[in-house]
Amino acid sequence: MLLLAAVYAYSFFFNAAQGSPRPLVFLAMACLLGAATTALLTQAGKMHFQQTITAANLINVGHSLLKLGYLTLIAPNHDLLMLTLGSDFLWLTLTPVITYSVQIGRFARRLVWAQAIGLTVLSAVFLLRHPGGTPQEYAAEAYGLTHLTMVNWAVLLIAWVFSRSIRRLQRARQENVTLVQLANHDELTGLLNRRGLEGHLEEELRQALETDEFVSVTFFDLDAFKAINDAFGHQVGDQLLHMVGQRLRELVEGWGTAGRMSGDEFVIVARHADREKIKRESRRVHRALHQPLVLQGQPIALTVSMGVSVFPQDGQTGRELLRHADTAMFSIKHGGKNAVGFYDPSVHSLTEQQHLIDREMLGLTGRHELSLVFQPIYGLQTHELHSNEALVRWNHPLLGTVSPGVFIPLAEANGQIVPIGNWVMQEALAAAAQWRAVGLTRVNVSVNVSPLQLIQPGFVEFIQRELTRQGLPGDALVVELTESRAIYDREQSLAIMRRPRALGVRLALDDFGEGFASLSQLRDLPLDAIKLDRNFADGLRSDNPQTVRYARGLIKASVSLAEHLGVMLVAEGVEDAGQEEILRELGCLRAQGYHYMRPKPLPELLEEVRRRDLKVAD
Repeated sequence: MLLLAAVYAYSFFFNAAQGSPRPLVFLAMACLLGAATTALLTQAGKMHFQQTITAANLINVGHSLLKLGYLTLIAPNHDLLMLTLGSDFLWLTLTPVITYSVQIGRFARRLVWAQAIGLTVLSAVFLLRHPGGTPQEYAAEAYGLTHLTMVNWAVLLIAWVFSRSIRRLQRARQENVTLVQLANHDELTGLLNRRGLEGHLEEELRQALETDEFVSVTFFDLDAFKAINDAFGHQVGDQLLHMVGQRLRELVEGWGTAGRMSGDEFVIVARHADREKIKRESRRVHRALHQPLVLQGQPIALTVSMGVSVFPQDGQTGRELLRHADTAMFSIKHGGKNAVGFYDPSVHSLTEQQHLIDREMLGLTGRHELSLVFQPIYGLQTHELHSNEALVRWNHPLLGTVSPGVFIPLAEANGQIVPIGNWVMQEALAAAAQWRAVGLTRVNVSVNVSPLQLIQPGFVEFIQRELTRQGLPGDALVVELTESRAIYDREQSLAIMRRPRALGVRLALDDFGEGFASLSQLRDLPLDAIKLDRNFADGLRSDNPQTVRYARGLIKASVSLAEHLGVMLVAEGVEDAGQEEILRELGCLRAQGYHYMRPKPLPELLEEVRRRDLKVAD
């Protein structure tokens, strides 16, 4: 604006300083132009800047072209023409620079092109039309007008090229900013993504070291998100996540930064002067997130499991703090959900290990870390090999051998039991095909199947495809179900268990005696075998005679029950000859345990069967 004012002042004072006579209309126009310009400049703060520049351009270009047109075409006046060329030279050549150096409207840019075209037309007409006056005056006027026109065009083109270059640079800079924005922000919620959060957290830790403050990392997810996704579909789930992101942005405004790690997992990072404020803010956010969200006209109440870690006591790096906050959240989820928990290393050390195992299960079946071992089931009366139970093992490159007693319950809780169970089924049936090919033609394979697997759409068809692919009959497979799960809901259990039974697959009730079986419910289940929990056989080895009598009584009752139901009874956990003798005496027909063979990989199992020359059931 100061540049505009300087140019206008130069133009007007130059004209006023000349003593040559001029028409009254030019004086009036100059006065009006000065008044309009002054008004525009004084109103610039109230008007939009682009509008101010455009209006100033329109007034001045129109005024200059009218003056030059009048002096060259209508009433040639040599003195006035030279004065006008001198007074307008600076303004006319600076107009393109001002216009293109300021981001203003398209109309203003068109004006400077119209000015250049107008000058060109005036110059051409002046050269073709010889005005009055001497040839020397004509030459001077023609030179001045032509020179003004050429300089105006040159400045215009330079300003245009310069403006385009600047715009390209600005566009490239904006694209770079956009790329950085996309790289560090979540597309669905607009919050920081994992990368952006980690970078922001490290910066917060650096500043906290300088200011001696605390940094809190709050990790949470939505407890019922999977159920909402399954019930309403992923599109509704995405809408819900977007709404949670909006609410979270409002909740942390002014004191923290929120981000989305993945799925329904969110993180809040904040710096605080004292720990009490961390507790207050965490609980306030938890209460606020619990308020229902209206989705497709329906209120949806959310519950949130939230874990918090604090710098510096819970970790020195961003990754440590995120991991510990995640561990605290994991503990809350497995302890009842819908609460806020703070990381405590004395409490969460085991939880952290479980959570690490839980995380490492994602994509487990594709990493070649799982393997199968097989443990035979023998006939106590006939000493024949009847079946091999497939048992899954996990050997992690860093964690080492992970106990099935640890990862199987976690897999049941997080849903990974389905892909793991499907992998076990495929590998077990392939192994059964191999041992049948070498002569163990009547030895079937027993596979533990989670109820979560069994209720999956298409699971029975999956079994049928795998049996067909391996060339096995249906009775080559025994599906083992845990007692407590199998009879929890009688009607549902019956419907589920009839589906594989229709293929000829045999069914066994595993760990019988561990749960709370109802005999009336047990009677109606389509079972082929009942496997006694290992506690029955363990009781036979007790040093307490009463415990041994009690175990014998339970086993004898179980034998009678199995005979009544018409199913095979299998004793698990047999570890010595004394247990075997008592079981045979009580009428148990089959057994399984270390006394016969420890679980072995398939090649070792086949070698052991060959070496012992074990009899195989016909």
